[in-house]
Amino acid sequence: EGIFRTDARGVLVFVNLRAAELLGYAVDELLGRHFTEIDFGDDLPRVQRNFEINQSGATGLSEYRIRRKDGSYVWIAVSSVPVFDANGAFLGLTGFAADIDERKRREEVAAQERRLLRLIAGDAPLVEVLDDLCLTLQSLAPRPLRCAVLQAKMETDSLVCLSAPAMPEHFRQDGARSISTGGTACARAVRTLQPIIVADIEEENVPEDVLQLRRQYGYGAVWSHPIVQDGHALGTLAFLPEASGLPCEDEVHLIEFGVQVARLALAHERTKQALRISEQRFRDFTDLAADWYWEQDAGFRFTEVSYGPGSRPALPPYYNTGSIGKSRWELPYVNASEAFWEEHRRLLAAGKPFSDLQLQRRDSDGDIRTVEISGQPLFDAAGRLKGYRGVGRDITERVRAEAQVRELNATLEERVRARTTELEAANQELDAYNYSVSHDLRAPLRSIDGFSQALLEDYANALDDNGRDYLQRIGAATKRMGVLIDAMFHLSRLTRSLMQIRNVDLSAKAWAIIEDLRLADPARQVDVKIAPDIAVEGDPDLLRIVLANLLDNAWKYTARAGQARIEFGVVDEREASPVYFVRDNGDGFDMRFADKLFKLFQRLHREDDFAGHGVGLATVQRIVRRHGGRIWAESAKGQGAAFYFTLWNDDALRRIAEADFQQRLA
Repeated sequence: EGIFRTDARGVLVFVNLRAAELLGYAVDELLGRHFTEIDFGDDLPRVQRNFEINQSGATGLSEYRIRRKDGSYVWIAVSSVPVFDANGAFLGLTGFAADIDERKRREEVAAQERRLLRLIAGDAPLVEVLDDLCLTLQSLAPRPLRCAVLQAKMETDSLVCLSAPAMPEHFRQDGARSISTGGTACARAVRTLQPIIVADIEEENVPEDVLQLRRQYGYGAVWSHPIVQDGHALGTLAFLPEASGLPCEDEVHLIEFGVQVARLALAHERTKQALRISEQRFRDFTDLAADWYWEQDAGFRFTEVSYGPGSRPALPPYYNTGSIGKSRWELPYVNASEAFWEEHRRLLAAGKPFSDLQLQRRDSDGDIRTVEISGQPLFDAAGRLKGYRGVGRDITERVRAEAQVRELNATLEERVRARTTELEAANQELDAYNYSVSHDLRAPLRSIDGFSQALLEDYANALDDNGRDYLQRIGAATKRMGVLIDAMFHLSRLTRSLMQIRNVDLSAKAWAIIEDLRLADPARQVDVKIAPDIAVEGDPDLLRIVLANLLDNAWKYTARAGQARIEFGVVDEREASPVYFVRDNGDGFDMRFADKLFKLFQRLHREDDFAGHGVGLATVQRIVRRHGGRIWAESAKGQGAAFYFTLWNDDALRRIAEADFQQRLA
């Protein structure tokens, strides 16, 4: 892994070869530079905050996206340990950097594919899915580019733009592009069913007006990949980089991912359209007349078969005059056994109605057709069964379309499960990495603590008061650093654990937490008010952690209040998203610094005044977000504080959490 050191100002004083390679520089180019001269992009403020945190004695473990010298980007994981001299003065930090670019890319692609597959399976509108896909591909691409999806309409020999969210509006409205005669990369990709890569638009053989349009739209290359299913083109996915050039390896994988999702979306839409058309067709037939109408006598022999408008072509030949005088079981259906007919005859003999009886026959071309038949009994004036009357219709296309939808949905669910497995594996890798880093950080701490204790025990008489005080400070600092490492590791695991959605009595949990606080501090007199019967859906253990942190903070920060008061309740539980709160009359804080409340290791009070590690509220925020909610605070210095939170503003998160838990149980 890469190793580096900085001085107290943040200037790099040591960089090993691996660290330089990660950043794309030579070692000499980095030495003497301030860490802010490295292109952290939007992560720079976070890097600076972490450096300030290191100066206070805390260690750090963070992930950043860095722009290398050649303009490419790389994800790295950086763990940093502060270095102090014997007097406690900050000397700088030692850092370790690891390349996590491949893992981050896999995680992001897998997560995005999983999300898009859920959109498709959830019957989201096609344009919405494709717009989302294009924007996702653009965000994952290592270079600036835009994407478009064009649908092939073979019946009109045209390519129609379905999605190009980053292109000007008139790009979609330029009209259909010809497939058979068009010279563009997209038309050729659909025509040949092969990817067409044009590294430089100036070199493509297209009319000058088309070339001018491309210059106007601002792209220098075209990579068009056909979207093919069962040997037929559904359309094409076009990548339009701003600069000329060929796709790199990462972009090739991205193209494959995009084509795969676009194929599923277009195929799913085509299947849905076929089903809608089939259903509309049958509704129209029903509005006009049944496909065919039939009557039987008391012996269940056909006495009449009549046809509605347009129904005759769908009827099998034997439903003409050849069926008159015969029973239904005498006709050549291919899926009915003797036992089936015996059961049907008992139903008819009992004079009971029947509906949606599905039978299969073979037509003149040898294809299996499915017919659906319904019938009502007929009785004479004396109540004796005299026959049956009913209707029949050909539902072959509907049955086939339903089977295709079931098959496609089964495939989508399998892909979702596969992507879930990949994400779980990635999380396990991250757990292992976090454990390794925390273990590696604890080892030197144990050595420092052990040797300082040994010095105190074995050489105490050789040290003056200052020396013994220094050693005691070293011991206290190592213990605090150990606590911070444990807190970071616990927070990392906590926010990725499997959620178990249950009904949770928050009122009961709040009282249990208050009782624990009273037992731990029996001398305190605190007026506690907890609203009764506050019940929510969520993970019981995680929600207890939320309440424990908020109530513990309220207990802690009311220590100097004359008459301490703590309240837990709900603003209006009749609302779709009730707002819950924990309120106290404690020390409070300045709202100008409220943005620091929920950030890791950020505190608004000195440790001498109120103990803490700056982890609790960061934990609370992550748990609330996992429950689809948000948390915020209101306060004034010396006037107490109120923390408000909601749950399940995004109901989709709850459905996903429940589905993940049920899948794990299965």
